[in-house]
Parts: sequence; C-alpha cells; structure tokens
Amino acid sequence: MPKMLPTVVGNLVSKPATRPHPYKRREAFVRARGRIIFDISRCIFCGACALRCPAGAIRVNRAEREL
Repeated sequence: MPKMLPTVVGNLVSKPATRPHPYKRREAFVRARGRIIFDISRCIFCGACALRCPAGAIRVNRAEREL
C-alpha cells in the first residue's frame, strides 16, 4: 500500500489522461484511411470487406446478394 501512495496522489492532482469526448472533435491524421463509404451499386459480393472487417460486423450472403 505505501508504494501506491505516490501514484494515487499524483493521479489526484494531475490532469485527466483522456480528452473530453465528444465535446472536442479530433482532427484526422494526414495518412488516415478516412470514412468508410459503402456503395451497393458497386458491390460484387466478393466478401473481401467481411474478411477484412476487424470487428466482424460485415456479413455477405452471395446466394441472396445481400449484406
């Protein structure tokens, strides 16, 4: 417990480590990939988007041609 005391006191008097969200909008980085735009008219239902989605939020049904 005594080893934690300096850390606890330091955190109590310092500024927060995070920025207020969503009150301050953050500017995009220069090399940011940008906004994801989905255009169903250009989709060939290959499933590449579903494979690359890190959250697994995209599912492609090739038989019924729907996302």
